[in-house]
Amino acid sequence: MVRKFAIYSIATMIILGAILGFDLNNTIKETAIWLFKQQIKAQQLPLMRDHINSTDFAAIPAPRRLAELDNFFNAYLASNQVLLIKLWNSQGMIVYSTDHKYIGKQEPNNPDIKTALSGQIIAEFTDDYSATAHAEAAGLTKNYQELIEVYLPIEINGKITGIYEAYWNTEELFAKLKQVALSVWGLIGASFFILFIVQYRIVFGAANTISHQKNELDRIEKRLIRSLSEQQQIYRGTIQSLLAALDAKDHYTAGHSLRVADYALLLGKKIGLPAERLRILEEAALFHDIGKIGIPEHLLGKPTDLTKEEYAAMQTHVRISSQIIGVMDGFSQQARIILHHHEHWDGSGYPVGLAGKAIPLESRILAIADTYDALTTDRPYRKGLSRDEALLRLAAASGTQFDPELTELFIAIIQKK
Repeated sequence: MVRKFAIYSIATMIILGAILGFDLNNTIKETAIWLFKQQIKAQQLPLMRDHINSTDFAAIPAPRRLAELDNFFNAYLASNQVLLIKLWNSQGMIVYSTDHKYIGKQEPNNPDIKTALSGQIIAEFTDDYSATAHAEAAGLTKNYQELIEVYLPIEINGKITGIYEAYWNTEELFAKLKQVALSVWGLIGASFFILFIVQYRIVFGAANTISHQKNELDRIEKRLIRSLSEQQQIYRGTIQSLLAALDAKDHYTAGHSLRVADYALLLGKKIGLPAERLRILEEAALFHDIGKIGIPEHLLGKPTDLTKEEYAAMQTHVRISSQIIGVMDGFSQQARIILHHHEHWDGSGYPVGLAGKAIPLESRILAIADTYDALTTDRPYRKGLSRDEALLRLAAASGTQFDPELTELFIAIIQKK
């Protein structure tokens, strides 16, 4: 019996591992594509509108305009990990390319061009020869899966006039995502091993019990029920370890999500939230900063004040977090809590500008917990504050940034710890 259990368990884990590996690989690809689309919407569209006009798509540019476009785009290639750029007009002709040999090429039936002309942004992995040739010239590894081809519709005066096509080197991003994937795989493997040992011991004990005392079946059933609880704890630990791996991108905030969840639960329990709402609050706290995976690393670790543009880019992490979590079944409430946890009691927060009790209760709780942990944690631009200094900061912001009643309760909770 025990031998059969071991064989079946190992086979099941191998099958589950293969399924998880496939899903994890697809998730990495989908995340990379999604992040690029968000970046393009936020950064590329305004940039293209400022430097390209409708006449650029009417015909192949004259030598003087060609030189101007070369100066702009070649500088852009050097600083943004872009390997090749092409501009297509609405008839499917390349009117400009950073590699001049493509200028004048026509593909009127190119399906990607047609789709982009309808207003959709396309981002996809490519092994197109033109991209890979430039990748090799740039000294990149021959992993062509790390190139993303982007088609961006350019709208001028309310009309889509042409298409901006670019090949992006995502080698650095993929290296980070693969590191996270390897960490997760290690954690999943360890969790499966622990789970196997736990179940093996239970079954082994059950086999001995059945052979000697058949009247103890009830005790065996209770042990199996306990094993299910242990499995849930292992699964939870795996999720928390994933968050720790994501936190490694910004070592100044390592463990931040776990601590914020603990603080939020303390306050949630104090005001008497039921168990289901506490569960939702905890999950929202654990995932509230997961969108920072889409924020440039130099902004997360910048030791000086952010510029206005950099701060605006940093603010997008709440929408990215909410969108990532919102696509999972049963996580709509968590996504809503995350979206509004930077709203202020007086309405001066973001992203919507909600005020007072229009802000979800759990978002108000999360805002206090998040800020307290941020204040007491070392940052690139300052040392973490002491407990008392951080509580004074919270008290000073009560009624403006934070719900005054919740702030008073939270301060009392921390002072008693």
